[in-house]
Order: sequence, then C-alpha cells, then structure tokens
Amino acid sequence: MDFAEHLKNFKFNYTSSHPDIEYLNSSKVTHTISRGLSELYKIQPKNPVTFLANWLLNESRSSEITKQIEENKKIKEEVVKNYEVIKAKREQEAKILHEQNLKKQTELENFFNKIKQCRDFDDNLNPFCEELKKFVNATGVYVSVYDRKRKSDVVPEDDENGHLLEEKALRYIHHCIDHQFMKNKYLEPGNGITYKLIFPAEENTALDGENNLNQGEDNLNQNIEVTNTSNQNDSEKVKIKESLPEVYEKEVVMKQEIKFFREPRLGCYIAVDMSYNSSMNNDSLTSAISNFLDYRANIAAQEERRKQHELRVAELLKERVDIYMGNNYEEAARSGEDLPEPFNEEPVQLQDFLRTEKKLILSIDTLGQDRELSEEEIKFIHKTVRTIKSTWEKLEDGLLIKDRDLKIEFDEVNRGLNEHHTYDKIQLEEEKYIKEHFDSEIYKENPLKEEKLKAIQTELTRAKFILKSFLEDENITELFLKFSEFEFVKYEILFQNILYFIGVHNLDINEENTNHLHWKKAKKFWNFKVLEKLRDYKPIGPKVGKTNPYSYGNRILNNLESLSSKREEIRSEFFVLDRILEFMLLILKIRRDDILNRRDEITELIEKRNVAIANHKEREERRIKELEEAKNSFSSNNIQNELDADQENNQISQEFNEEEFLKKWDEDNPHIGLPEEVFYDEDCDFEIEKLGITI
Repeated sequence: MDFAEHLKNFKFNYTSSHPDIEYLNSSKVTHTISRGLSELYKIQPKNPVTFLANWLLNESRSSEITKQIEENKKIKEEVVKNYEVIKAKREQEAKILHEQNLKKQTELENFFNKIKQCRDFDDNLNPFCEELKKFVNATGVYVSVYDRKRKSDVVPEDDENGHLLEEKALRYIHHCIDHQFMKNKYLEPGNGITYKLIFPAEENTALDGENNLNQGEDNLNQNIEVTNTSNQNDSEKVKIKESLPEVYEKEVVMKQEIKFFREPRLGCYIAVDMSYNSSMNNDSLTSAISNFLDYRANIAAQEERRKQHELRVAELLKERVDIYMGNNYEEAARSGEDLPEPFNEEPVQLQDFLRTEKKLILSIDTLGQDRELSEEEIKFIHKTVRTIKSTWEKLEDGLLIKDRDLKIEFDEVNRGLNEHHTYDKIQLEEEKYIKEHFDSEIYKENPLKEEKLKAIQTELTRAKFILKSFLEDENITELFLKFSEFEFVKYEILFQNILYFIGVHNLDINEENTNHLHWKKAKKFWNFKVLEKLRDYKPIGPKVGKTNPYSYGNRILNNLESLSSKREEIRSEFFVLDRILEFMLLILKIRRDDILNRRDEITELIEKRNVAIANHKEREERRIKELEEAKNSFSSNNIQNELDADQENNQISQEFNEEEFLKKWDEDNPHIGLPEEVFYDEDCDFEIEKLGITI
C-alpha cells in the first residue's frame, strides 16, 4: 500500500473519551480529511492549502449532491413503488369493473332472453317486475290492466261473468315482491296521472316531451324522433324512431294529482303504455280458421289456374311445332301471336289474425329515494316494454296457430263422422246394447215391473254405453284428451261443470275470485282420470258427506241444460263433446230421478205410518171412551139393582170387571200395528229444496 492509501485510510487514534476527540474521530471528519490529504499527496499542488480548501469545498458540495441524488433515488423508488401499487390497484379495480360490467351485461342478456323465451306472461310478469326493479334501482314496479271492475263478493250462484261490473278502471294485477299490497287494488278514474295513457285525447299533449322532462312536469310522451340532414341523398330515408307513450313526474310530492297507496315519499314516477294486441279468444280462432281455409282454397284454385295456363301454352306450342314441321312458316308466325301472357298472378296472402287490444300499463317509482330516473334507465324501461309487447304478441300468434290447426283437425274428424253417418250408427248400436242388457238372464229372472225403475235402468244403460266408447275406443279417447292441448276452449261451461262433478275444486280451475273457467289451469285436470271417475260414479242410492255449493248436481244439471239449444252446433264441431254432454245429462237426470223416487217411496211410507198412528190414536181414544161408558152404564144398572133388591130384602153387590171388558173389546177391535219409523236418505250432492220437495 502506498503512502496515499495510508493517508486515505488514516484515522485518529486517540483513546481519550473527550467529546472533541470523539467528534474528530467521527467518520464524517476523519474519512473526509484523509481522502483530501490523499488527493493532496497524489497531486502535490503548488498551493496545497488552497487545493485542500477547494477540495473540501467541492467534496462538501459533492456530498450534498450525492445525498440529494440518493434522496431523489429513494423518492423515485418510493414513487415507482406507489405507482406500481396504484397501477395494480387500478388494474384490479378495472378488472373488477370489467367483470361487473360483463356480469351485468350477461344479466341483461339473460333478462331479455327470458322475456323472449317466455311461454306464459301471466305467470312470469311478477318475476320480470322484480328483475326490472333491480336493473333500474326502483322502489316499486307494478302492472295494471284497464278493464271492467270486479265484485269482491262472488257467490257460487253467479255465472261465469257474474264477477264483472259495468264500470271500468285500472286494476293492478302484477307487481314486484314487496308490492304485494298493490294486487287487485283499483286506481279509480279521475285519480292519478296514469289515466293520461288511457285517455290521451282528453289531455293537451302538444307540448314537447323533452322540454316537459326538463321542466320536471308530467310528460305524455308520444313523440316521433326524426333524424334528417340536408346532405342526405334522395334515396336515403328519414330515420324514424317511435317512442312508447309514457307519463313521467320527477317530483311526485309536488303533484297534487298523484295517488299514493301508502304514505307520500320523495321520488319520481313513470308509467309506460304496455298495451298489446291479443289474439287469444274464440273470435280470433274462428276468424283464423275461416281465413286459413280460404287461404288453402285460394292456393288450390290458383294452382289449378296455373296448371290450366301451362296446359294451354303447351297445346299452342305443340300446334306451332306441328305447323313448322309442315313448313307453313307464315301460319306458325301468326299462331305465335296468340300465345297467352306468362302466368303472373300475385301469390295468395294469408290474412292477418283478428286481434283485440289488451290495455296494460307498466308503472315504476323511486319513492323514498328522492331521485329521478336517468335517461339510460328510462331507455331500458322502454326497451323492456317493447320486448314484452312484441314477444307476447308473437307468442299468442303461435299459440293461436296451434289451436287453429287442432280445431281444423277436429273439424276434419267430425266431417268424416258425419259423412259415414256415425251418429246414426251409434244410436242403433246404443239401442241394441240396451235391448241385450234387458234380455240378459238377470232381468229374465227378476223383471222390472215398475215403469219408473225400468226408465231409470234404461237411461243408466244408455249412459254406460256412451262412457264405454270413451274408455274402449282409442280414437274417441284420444279426441277427448286432445282438448288439453288447446290454449282456450269453446263451451267452457261444459268443461267446468264436468270438472266440478268429479270433485275438482273451483279455486284450482277458475280465475281468481271469479266463477270464470281458466283453461290454462283447468286443462291440467283434463286427463284419463276424468273418464275413470265418471265410470266409477254411482247415481243410485244415498250419498253422505259434504258437497261444495258449485258442485251440487242440480246446479250442474241446470248449467248443462243451458247448452241443450246448442247441441247440433256442438255435435257439428266436437262430436266427442256432444257425447260426453249427453252422458252428463243422462247421469244427472238419473241421479235426480233416483232421489225423487226414493223420497216418494219414503214419503209414502211416512204417510202410511202417520195414518196408522192416527188410527191407533183414534182406537185408544175410543177404547177409553167406551170403557168409561161401560163403567157408567154398569154403575147405573148396579144402583137400580140395589134399590130393587132392598125392596125385596135381597142383598145384591157386584163390581165392574174392567179386565174382562177390555179383553173382549180388544177382540172386537184388533190392535193396529205401527209401521217402523223411517227417515229420508241423505243425498248431500243435490239441493233437495230446489227439486220441489217439501220435507
């Protein structure tokens, strides 16, 4: 090591613990001076003191710079570290936001897919309301229908339309989970702002919708958004976007017209017209069948005209060929002028379905949130309503096509039955079946003597024959069960009362709080078990238990007899329905007649017993009376005898023999036996008083 290195590494070696010595021994002093002396020794300048002073000054500055650099480096490292942390945090947040957006987008896509794939909006509008509430962060979402008001106290005696009143109002029918309280409540005409969608012509709706929105006033939005520029070519079309009618109020508590079903709270309210054109009714089905049959006939006629045209063209061309073959070119040219024009009739078009508007309103509020709906939320609401409307209409059109094709299939079957005189043949087979029944050994040994019993047994045999065909003929069974494939049925009263008859509860097959059949619910019960229960029904004899009022046999019979005037119509449309109707009428009349016959028999027995009781009472009274008379006569005779005996000094004393008198009286007036007391049978399935019977 050279001397410069020794200087550089020089250290004071004082062992004293004096503070000044300790300070001089610190690395900042000894290390710096040692390095300066080392540099001085290596360079050996002319002015060593100046050099050393300058070196120390530069070293001081260099140390500060180095220190600053080190500090800056640390700061930079800290900044970079913080940046990496923030960057990672932002990337994580962006990732989470992206995942949330993907999740939300997926949820939105699933929501609209559910709507588009929905096969029953009546059952799914409540869940859709709940999901819509979540997507727009609403307080309440609910749907109302504008139709005739309903009675709250429907009784079994009311007919299928007995629940309907004349006046109309908005009735809430669907809702999100926490708005169950809205169900079946009415918004009376004149209340609220929603009726502006029902009666828009009565309101002044000429104001600009967007301006109204900005002013915070209720807005009836039926605008058409038109986009057009002067640079558009003539071939370009004006972009038109129709928005759904709506009413929107930003601050509901400021609007006196608003109807609150609970306590008023801050927030906004929007109602959007969700009305759609329904094709689910019998008029639409009848029209669809007629139009489709005309369509098929017109296609067949057009095809026939096409064939005739082609044949005519082929004949003319053949004539021309024959003329050419004879080298008669002038005649060939003239014949070419007579060729008909190409067949160019317009394709036959199938007429659109007959539809009826169903007036629905979707309502949404943010009560309690004190906020308005954003533009995006309102757009989303409109998109949801448009999707529901279009999907609902397409769904009903598809279901109508299915019912149309089913009904045409029934019509073809009925037409075949009529062409083969099936009904007449069945009647002949029925009479033959009845005759064979009464020719059996049972009736030969024990023939029915009473005409009433014979009539009942005849009708019972007829009913068994009808049901036998349903149970044993696969074709008839299939037609009977095929009604469950219909979306709605004609002659609802027949289906309803058959289901009542076999014990199905009215709540399971009717619209809520009505006596109107809801076939979508009822058709779940229309299966082979219906036939089995009809087969197992015993119309003869007492029936004990409890019967629901709507299931009383006399009521069902009255309801079915109301179809008697339509029997020919029913038979021409649905042969199997006419047969099952005939069975029901037979079996119910048999049941009624059996009740009447048994009650007549019991009434006769009761009357006989009452006569016997009266005769017995009269005999007892006469017995007592004659006994008293005999006693009195005996006493009178006995007194006279005693007087006569006294005159003759004879003693005569006799007593009246009551036992001997009664014995002889009973022999002369035999005892009247009382028939055993009898009671009416319990027949719980009929309203006895409605049969004209007085008990």
